[in-house]
Amino acid sequence: MALQTSGTISLNDIHQEAGGTSGTTAAINDTDIRALIGKTGNTTMSFSEWYGAALINFNAGTISRIAIAAISTASINFRTDGTITTVGSGYTNIGWTSTSTGVGNDYEIRATVTNGTLSGGTSGSWLALSSNRQWSKIDNTQDDGPASVTLTFEIRKTGTTTVLDSESITLSADAQSLN
Repeated sequence: MALQTSGTISLNDIHQEAGGTSGTTAAINDTDIRALIGKTGNTTMSFSEWYGAALINFNAGTISRIAIAAISTASINFRTDGTITTVGSGYTNIGWTSTSTGVGNDYEIRATVTNGTLSGGTSGSWLALSSNRQWSKIDNTQDDGPASVTLTFEIRKTGTTTVLDSESITLSADAQSLN
């Protein structure tokens, strides 16, 4: 979860949010600690810059796709490099982690359907983010209104039970004819 947004913040708090173990050696200039706020090495920093910082942080929202076609697909893909790609519009994409390059090996994701029916992707099981993971909703009936599914996505560090972030995302696809 994110660091607090006010009050006293310690280097140990920041170190834990960056994935470190409480009470172990850490420095404010460590790469993983700087990555939480996007700073480069040997840059002036203030502890207040870490208010609200989070290693794992993605947005709730809706991904909508309207297609003048027989089939329309809306999808979301959580990638191993910490980014999120979508097919559709309307989602404010910030990626799923503040670090990059192979971070997926250390994390797992679970998608749980809370409303509707999923067209593609695994629901209800923890999946390693060492592979890109995609979920989709397909509408293959023109002009009957959008087909949608709402999922709750959770991300945790591999080998733990603590969920680091959880958000609800709706996939909405609508196939329409030219009429």
